[in-house]
Amino acid sequence: MAFLVVCLILLLIVTLVLVLPVSVEVIATFHGRVDVRLRVFYFFHLFCWELKGPKTKVKKVRTEEKKKHRPSSLSRIYSVFQVRGFGSGIWLLIRRLAAGTKIRDLESDIRISLVDDYYTGMLIGLMIPLVLVLNSWFSSRLKVQPAFEEDFILEGYLHGTLQMRPISALLPVTAFIFSLPAWRAGWVMVRGR
Repeated sequence: MAFLVVCLILLLIVTLVLVLPVSVEVIATFHGRVDVRLRVFYFFHLFCWELKGPKTKVKKVRTEEKKKHRPSSLSRIYSVFQVRGFGSGIWLLIRRLAAGTKIRDLESDIRISLVDDYYTGMLIGLMIPLVLVLNSWFSSRLKVQPAFEEDFILEGYLHGTLQMRPISALLPVTAFIFSLPAWRAGWVMVRGR
C-alpha cells in the first residue's frame, strides 16, 4: 500500500512539473562587455534558478603547429549542417517550440556604432524594419539608435520574458533528438566526418 502511495505522489509531482508554466527572463547589458543573465521561474514564481554568462578571459594563443593538426570548429559546424535533413529538422523544432511559447515582455534600448558611418547606417537600416515588426506583434518597447561619428560602440540593455509549458517542449525536443539526421550530425561532430 505504501508503495502505491509513493508511486501516486511521484506521478503527481511529474505531472505538475510538466504541466505548470515556466517563465524565462533574459537580461543582457552591453557596456564595454556583454553581461547576460537568465532566470527561470517555476511553480508560480516560488522557485527561481539563475544562470550568469561566462566571464571574459584572455585566451592563450596557440602555436602554428598545434593549429595545423587540429581541425577548425567552424568546419565541423559547417559539416554538421551539411547532413541531409538536419537543417530542416532544426527549423521544424524551432517552429514547434515557438508555437508553444508566449512572449510576455520585450524591451531594449541599444546604441550601435561600427566606426564607419556608412556601415552603421546600413546595419540600423536593416534592423529598423525588424524592430517595427516586433513592436507591432508583441506590443514591446524596442529601441535601436545609431551612434554616428563615434568609435565602435555597443551600449544598452535587452530584457525579455517568455512563458512556456515543459510538456509542449518535451515532445518536439524528444522527436528531434531521436531523429536520424540528429544522430548523423552528432556522429559528424564527434568523428569529424
